[in-house]
Amino acid sequence: MKLRLLCWIILSAIALVPRANADDQQKAEKELRKVTAMACDVSARAIVSRTMADMLEVKRDQLVRERRAMNLNYGLLFLAHELNTKGMAMLPIALQLQQHKALLEIANDQRVDWRLVLGRAKKLNDKIEDNIYKHFLNPKAGTDRDALEKYDAKMDWVKLDSDATQQDIVDAQEIFVHWRDRASYIGGKGNKLTASQELASQRIKDRTAEMRVPPPRTTPR
Repeated sequence: MKLRLLCWIILSAIALVPRANADDQQKAEKELRKVTAMACDVSARAIVSRTMADMLEVKRDQLVRERRAMNLNYGLLFLAHELNTKGMAMLPIALQLQQHKALLEIANDQRVDWRLVLGRAKKLNDKIEDNIYKHFLNPKAGTDRDALEKYDAKMDWVKLDSDATQQDIVDAQEIFVHWRDRASYIGGKGNKLTASQELASQRIKDRTAEMRVPPPRTTPR
């Protein structure tokens, strides 16, 4: 009887492992989509680029080259670097992508630890939000670095950047505006936003509001 109970406990635990991995993967994918959606806006893209370069300890022009070569949005590029950190070189990743294999499928083939990816992706998103806030407190620091590193956010674009869902984009824009407003409030005395920054932020607010409006219903004739 005890042996049966022990076997049942072991089998139940084994059955729960795939379910836990799938849950971690879904959560990790959500965090990766958040990175991608944040980079949809050209103003935020420069911040995402700086943040990822610092966290991965790679040069920004390398990230741009990798994105173009493999047609990866920033979320998937981060996943590719996670695979690279675990021993898979970028060339085999690129070759499999050319064979129309999805990066998520490649990651699962490599038995990636989705819980680890989830934690790292959350950390990246936290750093991105922190840097958005810092950007609005001191925008010159970011633009000076962009100039020094010859980074142009408008040129840093690939087709897969448009892969973000409408809801992901709305959520990202709300985060961007939240930290804009927070920085404006905290630094209001000596760090007021420029007119161009106010205009850019207002456009983001307008786009977010437009996305929330449901399409008009059509009545059958």
